[in-house]
Amino acid sequence: MHKKSKLTGIFLIAFLQSTSVYCQDYKTNTSTDPPKASKRFDWKKIYTGGGLGIQFGQFVYIDVSPIIGYRITDQLSAGVSLSYQYFSNNSLPEFSSHTYGGGLYGQYAFTQNFFAHLEYQLLNSEFLEVQNNYIVNRFRKTVSYIWVCGGFRQPIGGNSY
Repeated sequence: MHKKSKLTGIFLIAFLQSTSVYCQDYKTNTSTDPPKASKRFDWKKIYTGGGLGIQFGQFVYIDVSPIIGYRITDQLSAGVSLSYQYFSNNSLPEFSSHTYGGGLYGQYAFTQNFFAHLEYQLLNSEFLEVQNNYIVNRFRKTVSYIWVCGGFRQPIGGNSY
């Protein structure tokens, strides 16, 4: 197999294995002038986005995670997130699970492309106790998470990333 064919195959496999797409952070000020400080609420600083993921096969996974945020400054934003996830495992008889919840997040952009993200999230999910490939107990539990991460963003248009 040629080197170019191998790289194309690896790229396709990596692309098909990814389950989430995140779209968020709309740039509203395209002017080079610094924004004027205002103590009033500015509806133009609100942005929406989130994630959408889907996977089919032995495991079925569907994720819908919208967000809404407010740009406090050009570098700092904060907002709320909601999350719904569906999961089923075809190797376990009659198993599917629904997870739902929400959270609060803050995001700081160090440069136009690099940012830090901090999020506190509460999720309610179903847990299983499995013995010898049989489900012996099901229970729901609310779990809290703290996500600390960073990222890279690339503009794809005049008003969005």
